[in-house]
Amino acid sequence: ARFDLQKFRTCTKVLGISIGQQQKTEEARNQALRVEIAKLIDSVGGNPTNNMMSAKLKAGEVVRMEVRCQVYEVLKIYAEQMSYDLPLIQRMLPNIPEGMVPNFHALIFASRYYAVKQLLEMADILKNTYGKQLIEQACNPQTCRADPELIQKITFHTPEQQRIDEIFEEVRQSLVQRNSLVQNYEQMKSVPNAPSNGPQQGPSNDQPAQGGDDLDDLRRRLQGL
Repeated sequence: ARFDLQKFRTCTKVLGISIGQQQKTEEARNQALRVEIAKLIDSVGGNPTNNMMSAKLKAGEVVRMEVRCQVYEVLKIYAEQMSYDLPLIQRMLPNIPEGMVPNFHALIFASRYYAVKQLLEMADILKNTYGKQLIEQACNPQTCRADPELIQKITFHTPEQQRIDEIFEEVRQSLVQRNSLVQNYEQMKSVPNAPSNGPQQGPSNDQPAQGGDDLDDLRRRLQGL
């Protein structure tokens, strides 16, 4: 086995960046999917059975995305830790620093499930550095020393119905809040300005003007939903 310090350093750095980008992509897709669910709920009157079923399926995918984001967060930390510990890794060759075996196993195991090119590259580097036995141990449930909870999340596929219902309710409540804000906004726009019997006076320092500020506040809150 041959240790290529520069290649190892570059791969760990790029791996952390790539995983972070993948995590952000998943988070953006998660938000977009929640918008789709809200639209289905809002239009449930047209085809209630199909729309509700489709919304529940999308809620299940939201749960899976959440789990993937949790995995990405852990893997990103592992990659960053490897980058910091390169001097120790090099000094301990041909052995693996004991505390890093679970991290190595997790990254190798994840490379079999997640389509991140840099994960595969890291698995190859670890194989070339420590031998194929490391790969075999990491991919075997009987010998893999990665965090069992992380392994469950990496292999996660079928979300629990309770969590699907929670996502569905979160989106529904957000939709109710948004519709309420829209209604208030429309009502405030339709209220005519009160006539004035005297000269216009600006608002005092103790009492800020309400109308425009309230409308602006509603606009900001609507955009945030």
